[in-house]
Amino acid sequence: MHLIMPDRRRTRYRNALVTVALASAVAVLPSACSSDDPPSPVGAWQMQVQTTLPSSGTAKITFHNDGTVLQEGSNTLPGTGFWQISRDNKVTFQVTIPLADSTKENIIGTIRGQQTADFKKDKVTATGTSELYDLKGNKTKSFQVTLTGAPA
Repeated sequence: MHLIMPDRRRTRYRNALVTVALASAVAVLPSACSSDDPPSPVGAWQMQVQTTLPSSGTAKITFHNDGTVLQEGSNTLPGTGFWQISRDNKVTFQVTIPLADSTKENIIGTIRGQQTADFKKDKVTATGTSELYDLKGNKTKSFQVTLTGAPA
């Protein structure tokens, strides 16, 4: 059986559905935009880098609006990757960096890093793991990395 409604009644029915849909969306917004949300990482951050290799250095890491990351390290070639907000309101990011020999002229593999960061207004701390891979894709080493920094 097909129900036919007069135009006015159909319009009221459609308006009621739209109102319910909008009310449902608005009810979700406060939790999605909570004051507990981390500050946006977008922008350039100057980092101090410490690894368990052991090694240390500095890096400028730039987080772009489109979710991409550019890493420029004092001891490495530039790397690229992506970032996202995790379920616990931290920022996770992954970067792949070409691994060069001591002359920085010959690529001998890659460094693949994964970090979880806590961004505050004027500082960031991050911890994670990086892995070294040779040119054949074999993992040769894994190590911990700690980053601390501020806006660049």
